[in-house]
Amino acid sequence: MKNADLWKSYSEYTSDLTKHSRQMAFGGIAICWFFRSAEVTFPPLILGALFAFVVYFALDVSQHTVAAWKLRRWTLDEEQRQWDEAATIDGEYELPAKLDRIPFRLFLLKTAVLLIAFATLSAELLRRT
Repeated sequence: MKNADLWKSYSEYTSDLTKHSRQMAFGGIAICWFFRSAEVTFPPLILGALFAFVVYFALDVSQHTVAAWKLRRWTLDEEQRQWDEAATIDGEYELPAKLDRIPFRLFLLKTAVLLIAFATLSAELLRRT
């Protein structure tokens, strides 16, 4: 397998994971809603799960915002460098791995938070059985 094919496969996996995770988070919030009382209050574990779902969405947005900002900044700098050297911005650019470090950590963190949210939701379900 070529390097480009490996990275394409990786990109597809992470994209699918993000897409399905978002759907699961919305579903988890809907499940939490069934635990509300007539006064629209929630048991403590459900409040914890709801909080974790909110944190998940905040991390999801943060991951993509940070990645876009870092890529934009790097691209503008590289275009300027390319212009200064060749009077054109067309050419090959070699993307440094360090550009993806923080977005990847946010990706891992948001996935962990989603698992924590469902574990907390499961704990409430187990408590009731």
